[in-house]
This record gives sequence, structure tokens and C-alpha cells, in this order.
Amino acid sequence: IIGVLKRPLIAEVRKISFLSHGIGGLYTRYALKLLEDRKILNHTLKPINFVSFGTPHLGSLNTSAGLIGNFFEGQTSLQLKLKDKGTNDVSLPLLLEMCEPYFVSSLNGFNSKMLYTNIRFDILEPYSCSLRMNDPYAGIPDKKLAELVMPQYSHVLYDLDDLTKMGNLEMKDKFQPYVPTFKPELCAQYGISKIWQAAAETLISLGWKRVDIYNPIGLNPHNDLVVATEWLNKEGIEIVRHCIDHLIN
Repeated sequence: IIGVLKRPLIAEVRKISFLSHGIGGLYTRYALKLLEDRKILNHTLKPINFVSFGTPHLGSLNTSAGLIGNFFEGQTSLQLKLKDKGTNDVSLPLLLEMCEPYFVSSLNGFNSKMLYTNIRFDILEPYSCSLRMNDPYAGIPDKKLAELVMPQYSHVLYDLDDLTKMGNLEMKDKFQPYVPTFKPELCAQYGISKIWQAAAETLISLGWKRVDIYNPIGLNPHNDLVVATEWLNKEGIEIVRHCIDHLIN
């Protein structure tokens, strides 16, 4: 970004948005802190939209490393599972450090912050990608979930808060979630569940628009979120259109 801003045709740009997929959203959040420290974000550039698609902001016990990764874990896998030792100055795992107030301050300036999350059929935990302390869809049968899909956007679920504001209580009544007590398994290995919960609450408190996705058809729902390959991930076309329609200029 710093290099691009030096180009003559780009030098006058004053607004910027970030759309990230998977762990790319974690790289983006880390980069935002660096851009803020260098007086670029919230100074030279005004942040507008921050959108993450299937990003495990609170970590993930499941990674794309698969079976081999369980035996030979790389640094990224360790960080996602909160098993790393963090940076030289902070003893917290990196993802928990990235939830500290001084780190998340770079997100405050965004006019819009959206989280697109597969509530099922994704290797990454939904609560982590949607920044929730529980899974409100636990125990809900597929038939009921299908009834909550918006007709104008395939696989995108109605926002329950929006239904309440619209007075559509009949639709809302179809959705009676069973919300179990949440146990952060991510922290069980070293007993810092209170630290994890505090970090999660700090990140959640920034205010997010959650867009929940129910995609039982796609061959790879995680990549469908951004139509990574047009012919293979076409089930995500309406998800991308929903995002475009809701971006702020």
C-alpha cells in the first residue's frame, strides 16, 4: 500500500477499503496496525469498509493443514490454535494480542465492518468467524435454516434483528435458537479461558454487521464466499453481490 501510494495516479486517493478472505483477514488486521502506526490509516487514508469472509478472528482448532498438519504444525497453524508464544514483547498468543485495545484501535475508523460467515459446512469454527461467544444456530434443523434464506440473495440468511425492526415477527418466530453454554475449547490446553473471553469481548465490542451464510449445496463453501474459482464456486455469486450492494462509498 505504501508503495502504491507513491504512484502519480494514486497519490490523490484519500479513501480505502479492505476485503479479505480466510486467514487473509488476519493478515489484513495486522497490516492495519502497521499502517496506523505509520500515520497512513486514519491520516493520509480514510478507512471506509472492512469486510472479512470466513476469517477466524478468534482462532481455530481446525486448520486447512489437514492430517499432516496435526503432526508437523507450521507457525500459522500454531497461531490459529493459540499455541504460539506471541511476539517478543508480549507473552500472549498473537491472535489474542491482536484483540488488545491498542491493536484494534485501527479498526475504529471504519464506517462499516462486516463479517461473512458460513454457519455450517466450513472447516473453520463459525463463532470465530462471526465473532460470537456462542453458536445461535446450534440444534436448528436444516429445514428451518433454509426458510431463513433471503429470496434476493442465495444462501444469505435474514438478520434476526432486522426482522424485528421490520415487524416481521412471524418469520422471526420460526427461528427459536437453542444457545448452549459456550466452552472455549481453544483455551483448554493452557487454561486461559478468561483471557480469551476478555480478548473476544474487546474485539466484539467494536460493532460489526454479521452476515450469516447457509450454503448446503456448494462443493467448497469456504471458497464459495468469494467465488475463488468461477466454475467451481458459483454458489457464492449472490453472496458477493450482497457484499457489493452493502458496501459504503
